[in-house]
Amino acid sequence: VNYSFAKLKSIPVTCMIDNDAQKFIENEYADKVVLQSLLENAKKKLVPLLDSYGLEKQYALLHSDYVEQKNKDEAKAQAVLAQYLKNNFDANLTVVVKKYYYDYVEHEGYTYESTEYQEIKIKNSDGTWTTISQPYKKTNYVDPWTEKIAVVKLEFKLTDNKTGDVIFARTDEKSSSGGVFSSPNVDKVAGKVCETYINDLSKMIKGK
Repeated sequence: VNYSFAKLKSIPVTCMIDNDAQKFIENEYADKVVLQSLLENAKKKLVPLLDSYGLEKQYALLHSDYVEQKNKDEAKAQAVLAQYLKNNFDANLTVVVKKYYYDYVEHEGYTYESTEYQEIKIKNSDGTWTTISQPYKKTNYVDPWTEKIAVVKLEFKLTDNKTGDVIFARTDEKSSSGGVFSSPNVDKVAGKVCETYINDLSKMIKGK
């Protein structure tokens, strides 16, 4: 996209969970975890991300009738708020959580051979003894085990508020396995996805 990212000075960000993907969402607070990660990474990179919920609270303080309007007609009140954000901020980032769960893969037990070494003593012709390492084959057995995999899929859409054009969209899905001896963390995987997006957005804003 031929767009001047350097002009972006304020970007409200909204995170939400995809209602159609509930079976892939195990953490009901996944959107909040993602939002926090985005804001933390943006702060490190000096990317001008702002919490949309925080902006809504500020708007409610400035417009005392907003809460009452929201109780009467939430859709209309949200439309008014959306227009306020559009008029006062450069762009809007919407992040939709599509997957945020643990998958499990069952693995059968198996055997494998390895080369081990044992120390033995041999008698020299002069009557002295020498210790040497002698290789031997060892059969090992791995018990059946369950592999735990953290799966995250996030959909990013950055839209210019003046033109309505989508200027930086991405759908990113990552998974991480702890292997046999450790357990993955789905929050950390989400954090990596957010970090990657913010890093790339930062490069465009800074023109690098």
